[in-house]
Amino acid sequence: MINKYPILDEKCTGCCSCYNICSNKSINMIENEEGFLYPVINKATCIECELCKKVCPVLNKQQENEQNFLKSYYGWHKNQNTRLNSSSGGFFSALAELIISQNGIVFGAAYFNDIKEVKHSSTIEVKIERLKKSKYVQSSIGSIFNEVQDQLIDNKLTLFSGTPCQVDGLKRYLGKDYNNLITVDFICHGVPSPSLLKKHIEWIENRIKKTIIDLDFRPKDRGWDKHSLGCKDLSSKWWFFPAEDDPYFKVFFCNYSLRKSCYECQYSVNKHLSDITMGDFWGYYRYNSSIYDKRGLSLILVNTEKGYNYINKISSFEKYEIENKYSEYVFQKRSPLDYGYNDRNEFFKYLNSYGWDKTIKRYNLLPNTYLRAKRFFIKIMKKLGV
Repeated sequence: MINKYPILDEKCTGCCSCYNICSNKSINMIENEEGFLYPVINKATCIECELCKKVCPVLNKQQENEQNFLKSYYGWHKNQNTRLNSSSGGFFSALAELIISQNGIVFGAAYFNDIKEVKHSSTIEVKIERLKKSKYVQSSIGSIFNEVQDQLIDNKLTLFSGTPCQVDGLKRYLGKDYNNLITVDFICHGVPSPSLLKKHIEWIENRIKKTIIDLDFRPKDRGWDKHSLGCKDLSSKWWFFPAEDDPYFKVFFCNYSLRKSCYECQYSVNKHLSDITMGDFWGYYRYNSSIYDKRGLSLILVNTEKGYNYINKISSFEKYEIENKYSEYVFQKRSPLDYGYNDRNEFFKYLNSYGWDKTIKRYNLLPNTYLRAKRFFIKIMKKLGV
């Protein structure tokens, strides 16, 4: 952006609040060399109203006080098909069903452009199924905040789902609370590069000699806690790649592929501004290991009274309250500064210089012959009951 409104490359989350607030469209979201979108102001048309500065979450950081959620629950969708086709336990589906049953609108991330792009949309444009499940890439907000505001002004019950920084951007853009708006974010590990996902899809297509038409991050073919990447080809055949063997998953979990702002995330330690925060209940094993279910468990953190009221309206979700004394099992605190920022910069530098194929080899992102043989041997032994 122009010098008068400095947003450092390392800080900008790409929430698009500035893009949406600019009435004369002087701000464009431009992809940088790493594949992330950043705001750029057209100085020739900018009228210097400073609205972009006022709505920017980076320039107007929230208070450092740690948030205390009102209630926490774990549970699952009562419909087993819905649960199995959800990334965790199906909470988002249950909440979305409630909103739609009241003639409301749901906003969330969906695949577009032959799955080469993930952007925010709504049930006005797409079916709710396309908004479900984790996408593992940063979605493009575009002008969706304007559309959310239009629905709110028309008194439509509106559910907005996004990353914590996207929810913050929406709230700052709106400038006030709406009784008919409910926001839900999720426990976010960080957002990978959209251009890297495109490269990876092309890499898989070259590898299997098929055109991929759909993706499913974390299908439950191996169970809820055993991550994999599912890819559907033109013949409707699904190909499954275990996360431990998939280069895209591996760089994600190594924190190499994330946006720069993720390494200084101001929302990572109990600082969510949404009504409800959702996620996988990975803390189940410390809380009560007997509740494990390979079909998935959702974690729900209720942050506001509004969120609490909507939680109690949902009838399709089986929920169990987690007592406050067990909060350490609910929300594991971690500092984003624990991430390997320097390793991340080196990763993108190498990727941009040599491409995805050579990067996979350079970082040993595929299992070697010994590891493949070892896994095959273990698989045979299990079949033989040894």
